[in-house]
Amino acid sequence: MKKRMLILLAMTFVLSFVPFASAAPIEGITVTLDGQAVVFTEDMGTPFIDANDRTLVPFRVVLEQFGAQVSWDSMNSIAVAAKGDIEVSVPIGKPIIIVKTFEAVTSQSVEEEELEEAVFTAVTTEVQIDTAAVILEGRTYLPIRAVMEAFGCTVSWEAETQTVAIVASNSSGGGWGPARPTFTIEEPANYVTFNSITNNPVYGDERSFARIKEAGALGEQYCNNIELTPGKTYDVFVYYHNNASSTYNGTNFDGPGVARDAYARVEFPAAVNGSAWGNVFIGASNANPARVWNIINFTSDSTVNLAYVSDSAVLHNFTSETDHTIRTFNLSDDLFSENGTPIGFHAMDGILPGCNYYAGYITFQIIATAETTTNTDHDFTVETSVRNDGDTGADSWKNSINSRPGARINFQILYKNTGNETQNDVKIRNVLPEGITLVDGTTYLYNGSNPDGLSVSDRIINDTGINIGNYAPGANAYIRFTAEIASEDSFEYGSNILTNYGQADHPANSVGLTQDTATIIVIKQ
Repeated sequence: MKKRMLILLAMTFVLSFVPFASAAPIEGITVTLDGQAVVFTEDMGTPFIDANDRTLVPFRVVLEQFGAQVSWDSMNSIAVAAKGDIEVSVPIGKPIIIVKTFEAVTSQSVEEEELEEAVFTAVTTEVQIDTAAVILEGRTYLPIRAVMEAFGCTVSWEAETQTVAIVASNSSGGGWGPARPTFTIEEPANYVTFNSITNNPVYGDERSFARIKEAGALGEQYCNNIELTPGKTYDVFVYYHNNASSTYNGTNFDGPGVARDAYARVEFPAAVNGSAWGNVFIGASNANPARVWNIINFTSDSTVNLAYVSDSAVLHNFTSETDHTIRTFNLSDDLFSENGTPIGFHAMDGILPGCNYYAGYITFQIIATAETTTNTDHDFTVETSVRNDGDTGADSWKNSINSRPGARINFQILYKNTGNETQNDVKIRNVLPEGITLVDGTTYLYNGSNPDGLSVSDRIINDTGINIGNYAPGANAYIRFTAEIASEDSFEYGSNILTNYGQADHPANSVGLTQDTATIIVIKQ
């Protein structure tokens, strides 16, 4: 791009200089970025505290994990990092950093062949700091607080654990990338680019475009950091906007400002233990950059499995340029595939004009479940199933059903001894989801001694569950009970996904209880 001012030096990162400092790294310093530890290897170097009592870290590793582009100006001994509309230059041996902020300038009179050549103006500020970057044993180290604060991050020192904790300025909206020019509603782009407007009057900074919240949690706001709870379902919201001005859409959406092969893609972890990131991508074959991404941060105190709720992905947009009634399109489960799923305006055909009239959002749900030891690790199995009250026959028991507020449903928990010894004092317990209550007096035990069912205690939903007796190898039993779904006031419009857990255990079992789930999709219309 001959008019692009935001150009990082393309020189190879060279660190073969005579050391400028003689301090030795101190073992034990940890650096975290949005709660996730930054991993340093022996080849990269390790953080240390300099003579000015400031923490210096290897140049490349932290900034690349932050999502910045890094380069090295060997002629002037300056480390350069850029992300979004900010570029930070750090000269070696000088107590300063140089911060450049870039603002896009667009012109509606730009010729078509120059549409991808954005023009930028830069505001440069020299910031005095209380220490300096150094080269130690052939590696460049930067004063981490000064550099990350220049990008708007919050940096704190936790003395007890010797941890530098960095929280990205957009952590409420997750990490985003790649570094790219930004625009405004008043001055949009003159080429196809996604989610780069920083003052959207409805959405704000579009670079933070993926959000999450607990499904059905009244008053809870969408955010980009979520602590997962087993058994709960979460709503995910993804905003998309081709920032090209409508001037370049053409008469029949045949202009150079229309995105081609536009798509959305989601990449979430299958399990979370501690912290993990999920990524959401929006892109097109003629976009610059080709795709943009935004991170959602997941945390959990224990291992939690994540699963996409099939068929829950829906795209929402305006009916037309003048009719702002919201319409919806169901999206394919390919949203979670390697290539994603097409998005568009009139159809999901990958054709997406520029301008906020053609913007929209995608919603879908994920469900969190507790990690359990698989049945193959136990000497018994448990299967949980559900059906609508009134359904009959063996085929009526399902792993998942659709139901409605106020309806009654039946649960079944099937236990089987798959071991070689008798299992005594087998206990069955059920964990009902919020919004479903057990109907008193409906719990029955079925086994070899009670083929027609025996009325037992409703304590199956208590912490201790109920003791269903002793079972020889190959023997089985099942518990059935009826439950009632709460009234409409307890649910949001649309699909509300509830998860029930059936559990089994016995005293001689040393592996831990096993459980199985059944899903109830409560539809409020």
